[in-house]
Amino acid sequence: MLSFFKRKEYKMAKKKRRKRLPNGLGTISKMKDGRYKPYVARKAAITLPDGTVKRDLVGTYATYEEAYQALIDPTVHVANATTLMDLFEIFKNTNEFKSLSESTQSRYNTDIKKLTDICYTDIQKLRYQDLQKVIDKLENEGYQARVNGKMVTKKYSQDVIKKTIVLISKLYTIAVKNEIVSTNLAELLEISTKKKKKNFNIFTDIEIEKMFNNLDAHIMIRPILLAIFTGLRPIELVALEKSHYDRKNHTLYGMGAKTEAGISKIVVLHPRIYEIVEYLYKNSMKYLIHIDNEKLTTQRYRRQFKQALEVLNIPVRNPYSTRDTCAALMNRYNVDKETIKNQMGHVSYSTTSDNYIPVDLDKNLHEIEKIQ
Repeated sequence: MLSFFKRKEYKMAKKKRRKRLPNGLGTISKMKDGRYKPYVARKAAITLPDGTVKRDLVGTYATYEEAYQALIDPTVHVANATTLMDLFEIFKNTNEFKSLSESTQSRYNTDIKKLTDICYTDIQKLRYQDLQKVIDKLENEGYQARVNGKMVTKKYSQDVIKKTIVLISKLYTIAVKNEIVSTNLAELLEISTKKKKKNFNIFTDIEIEKMFNNLDAHIMIRPILLAIFTGLRPIELVALEKSHYDRKNHTLYGMGAKTEAGISKIVVLHPRIYEIVEYLYKNSMKYLIHIDNEKLTTQRYRRQFKQALEVLNIPVRNPYSTRDTCAALMNRYNVDKETIKNQMGHVSYSTTSDNYIPVDLDKNLHEIEKIQ
């Protein structure tokens, strides 16, 4: 019969010693909240130029040995991925993700949180119905937001839900490529086809002429006309720098937003606003649209936009009404579809026609007047 000390030595001898991680490889920690994958592997800490310390997550694992192997051989990480959250961590380490803008990366980090109901479930156990249930929940229940100090329920836009489906599809693509699953279920997901009709409120010809006749009535009159004749988004307008203006060719470039087509677009200026852009150019230090040479935020631009219209007794509209008006004018005068697409910074003409071209009452009146 073994003595107490002999038994203790025997147990210690039987206990398998964990492999020690090489210096500089990373760390493995264990969470104590009962998770089925409690071991967390992280890469070695690096100090960024701003002084903050960054430790990239490699993944979570059921055993210490799996976490160890993931740090030693990164390819093991993909093989051990079993949940959407695992796949999301892999996605964040891809060149595709790292090449995205900070705002797009932030959006994906927000989108994964919308999948809380399923993101920790074994992906091989997920069925189409599980994914569709999450999408339906987003569409039907919306989210909580604080408005004037009170929590209210708001609806997600179709665009937001579509982008969430795009993320699911990207994660499933990684899983399919690595033979974790055989089918990309995201391709089967659907959202409601009911789409609220956009309430267009474009500027009339009379209102536009009123602005041209009162350029100095408010500091924002010229920027509003620039927006009407270029179709620039408010965020693009306030970001306009002198360097974006090609004085020789009367074009604006390098200031697009939202889509790849928007980022690379070149906007051709209409002759009616040549003098306006020249005025803005000569009266600015860096940003064409400014107040006391200070760049405007989109919120401040919105306030100034409202004030400018009020000064001229023009009904107040959403700042995006300038973009709607530009699309309507191009449509009225039969500008070719390719030019409209390029000017608006869209990938396809249908995006412009579906979202920016309303029923144009001025055009209808002009056509009706043709009747003798």
